[in-house]
Amino acid sequence: MPINIKDRAQNIIMTPDTEWGVIEAEPTTVVDIYREYILILAAIPPVARFLRGLMFGYHVGPGPNVHFGAFSGLLGAIAAYVFSLVMIYVISLAVSYLAPNFGGVRDDLQAFKLTAYAYTPAWLAGVFTLIPGLGFLGVLGLYGLYLFYLGAPRFVKVPRERAMAFTAVIVVVTIVLGFIAGGLAYMLSPGPGSAMP
Repeated sequence: MPINIKDRAQNIIMTPDTEWGVIEAEPTTVVDIYREYILILAAIPPVARFLRGLMFGYHVGPGPNVHFGAFSGLLGAIAAYVFSLVMIYVISLAVSYLAPNFGGVRDDLQAFKLTAYAYTPAWLAGVFTLIPGLGFLGVLGLYGLYLFYLGAPRFVKVPRERAMAFTAVIVVVTIVLGFIAGGLAYMLSPGPGSAMP
């Protein structure tokens, strides 16, 4: 049965304990989760940033806002989107690989489920990037850390008393990978000062 994005996103945010149980037992594959959930939700932040760059521009130092050209903004959005899709999978592999070090078990599919669905708040909060002055609300995406902490004992069997430390390590891994992906995306796309249209 296909994933109902609206219900899944709402349930993982509003009733995570119950929804984690549903997700854990759900017969699915990595490809299914990408196709039915991630490909859609992961597009929210880059699309919001692209539209913001076109409509309002970005404040870069003193002076007026800098506007992205449509082409350079689109390249940046595509690069950010592709890297985010790759990052989810790489982070999930790190989750599976590191879980035994915290008393858990290695399970690539369950680690992927945990990682993918814990990202839901971050993807949804990406919409706030669109409106100048509301970007700070992106902090709501940090709720995903709590979701991950809550789900780690269920999905990769990390004992509850070690779940906080495990979550912290995964946050560090995610930050490092994010810097690498961000740097690569920046190198592959022209910036706001580009002469490209």
